[in-house]
Amino acid sequence: MEILTHTKPVKSVRDGLDFFGIEPAQGAPTFVIDADGKLHALILSAARGHIDFKKLAKLLGAENAELASRRRVESATGIPIGAIPLTGLNMPYVLDASLLRHDYVYGGTGCFHTTAKASPQELIAINQIELFYE
Repeated sequence: MEILTHTKPVKSVRDGLDFFGIEPAQGAPTFVIDADGKLHALILSAARGHIDFKKLAKLLGAENAELASRRRVESATGIPIGAIPLTGLNMPYVLDASLLRHDYVYGGTGCFHTTAKASPQELIAINQIELFYE
């Protein structure tokens, strides 16, 4: 995994796609999901455009899944929305299977002035990912 430093803050998926000149399919924002009260980190392809929460709940073995509230995310991680990292959170990670088609994807590091460039295989190993969102 490579950490890319930039002087311009990247606070959204659109900021990152524009700054790095990459296709949406390589953008990999991390969302914190509340599944029946348990938090999970979902690394999703920016090309997907939405999360099917019913499908995600089923994958996670939960009745319900939704985006965790801003307050809960920041309380649990200490990181602001928009900078949630591809690695390092103390919760299970789920990876969008469509990201496996790319050599590298780009996502958060916990800081608006750095971006992680990682292979999906690195993310699987570092985060011990066992669940894949289809």
